[in-house]
Amino acid sequence: MPTRVAGNRRGSAVRWDVFARGRTTLDALERLIGGLGTGILALVSLMLLAATALMSLVGVGLLMAPAALADRTVRRELAWVATHASFGLFLGILSTTLPVKAVQDVTFCAWWRLVPPGEASDAGLGLWTVDDGTSALAIALVAPVWIALTMIFSPLMAWLQAWPGRRLLALDADLSVRVAQLTATRSAALDAHATELRRIERSLHDGTWWPRRSPTSPSTAGRGRRTSGCATTTTGCTSR
Repeated sequence: MPTRVAGNRRGSAVRWDVFARGRTTLDALERLIGGLGTGILALVSLMLLAATALMSLVGVGLLMAPAALADRTVRRELAWVATHASFGLFLGILSTTLPVKAVQDVTFCAWWRLVPPGEASDAGLGLWTVDDGTSALAIALVAPVWIALTMIFSPLMAWLQAWPGRRLLALDADLSVRVAQLTATRSAALDAHATELRRIERSLHDGTWWPRRSPTSPSTAGRGRRTSGCATTTTGCTSR
C-alpha cells in the first residue's frame, strides 16, 4: 500500500512538472513572438535612422551628431535597437520555426499528396522516403522531437532575447531614486485626499458641517415679522 501511494505521488509530480513546463514554454513563445514583432519594428527604425544619418551629413546634422552621440543614454538605446533588430529578430524567427515544424509533421499525412515529390521525400529529417500513406503517416513520429526542442530551448531563447534590453535599457540609479520619491509623494497625496474626503462625509452625515442659523439672522427676523403681521391682522378682523 505505501508503495502504491508513493507511485501515485511520483506520477502526479511528473504530470505537474510537464504541465508547468508547458506553461513556461507557452509564456516563452508569447514573449518571443512579441519580440519578433518589436524586432521587425526595430529593423525598420534602424533603416530609417541610417537614412536620416546619411542625409544629415550635410549641413547642421554634421555638427549635431557628436553632441547627440555624447549622451550615454542615446548610445545605449542605439545599441539596443541594433542588437534587437538582428539578434532578437533571429531568435524570434527561430522560435516560431520549431512549433511550426511540429504542426507540419503532425498534419503531413493530410496534405502530402499536394507536395512535389522532391519536397515530400525531404520530410522526416531525411530518414526515409515518403511515397505512400504509411510513410507519410510515419512523419508524425518526428513531431515529438520538435515539441521537445521547443520546450527545452524556448525559455532560453526568450531570456536571451530579453537580456540586451535589461542590460542596455536599465534605469539609472538616480532615475530610480526619483521614481521612488515621486511614487511615495503621490501615495501620500492620495492618502491625504482620501482622509479629507472621509472627514467631509462624516461632517455631512453628523450635520455639523452646515452653519447653524442664529435667532437674529435675516431669515429668522423676516419670518418673525410675517408672523407678527398675521397676528395683527387677525386681531383687527376680530375687533371689527
